[in-house]
Amino acid sequence: MCLARTHDTAFDRGLISFDEDLRLIIGHEIEKKAQDQGSETLALNFINYRGKTLNVPDRFLPDLDFLNYHRYHIFQG
Repeated sequence: MCLARTHDTAFDRGLISFDEDLRLIIGHEIEKKAQDQGSETLALNFINYRGKTLNVPDRFLPDLDFLNYHRYHIFQG
């Protein structure tokens, strides 16, 4: 998947993931920091996109098996 650098890093660290319908899932760590710190940056980059569907190209779609693996083994929900 091609994600912006911030989102790619968060994905690699298990801070965000995508559900089976390619909607953004936000992990507890980001949620907690956004609430505790009132972070506008976290809100603008993550919280405001919770549940939004990933825009995908017509070709080279994300592998749903990979996303499923990521969600259950890497994501820190």
